[in-house]
Amino acid sequence: DRGSPTVDATIRLPALAFADDIALLANSSTNAQLLLSTLEAAAASIGLKLNLGAGKTEIIIAGDREHGWFLPRLASSALIPEVTTYKYLGHHVSASGDWLIDFTARKRNAWFVLHTYSDIWKSPLPLPTKRRLFYALVIPVLTYASFTYPLANLTCRRILHTVCNSMLRFALHTKIHWSPDEST
Repeated sequence: DRGSPTVDATIRLPALAFADDIALLANSSTNAQLLLSTLEAAAASIGLKLNLGAGKTEIIIAGDREHGWFLPRLASSALIPEVTTYKYLGHHVSASGDWLIDFTARKRNAWFVLHTYSDIWKSPLPLPTKRRLFYALVIPVLTYASFTYPLANLTCRRILHTVCNSMLRFALHTKIHWSPDEST
């Protein structure tokens, strides 16, 4: 069936790449070293090198460290600095998997967008138009990368709904009542 994609569960994704951002994904320090060495060699073959500046080349270790875990090194023997949080394509990734770190930043940005368009919210535009603008301008900022949040967790869903509800009330100057099962 051409309409339903399938995924082979045995395929592992070793890297995420977008423009000049690359995130290497490894399940062991040995694999991390192998991926880093491969990337460094490929970059060198076309005249590029990895930048070790802050926020440029860092390692984040999620979950339990295996016995004998080591930090990967570049060919020059330079250690890759370890961090507990990292920002990749605007998404805050944490070693602990804490989605609230990212959500707090998204919420702050969404409130900024909401206040930026306060003239629209105070205008005499019809409520359906304001609601459509809210869903086009604010919701994408608030929910970007929310697919990585533990949405099966009722507390997570309630927090998302409460914040969205509060922002929509602000935009429409009215009370909104949502059930926890509704999606935004």
